[in-house]
Amino acid sequence: MTEIRQVATEDEKLREEITERIESYARDKGYVFSRAKDKLIRELVRMHQRFGDFYCPCQPENIEETICVCDEVKTGYVDEIGRCH
Repeated sequence: MTEIRQVATEDEKLREEITERIESYARDKGYVFSRAKDKLIRELVRMHQRFGDFYCPCQPENIEETICVCDEVKTGYVDEIGRCH
């Protein structure tokens, strides 16, 4: 039972970390999340659990440039297209 609680605590820590990261970035840029925010957070946590970092689940490669907030977003994708993946 302790192991299950430990995994749940680790998952919650990851969720809090990525939520803080993306909310801070969105706030600084003036972005607003869509209704898919919770799904995005779940996927980012899943990517961290699987690959060791918050890689964008929409990108084909798990490389430094695709760690959330990925370079594509940082270089204006959201501004140009009007939304993140």
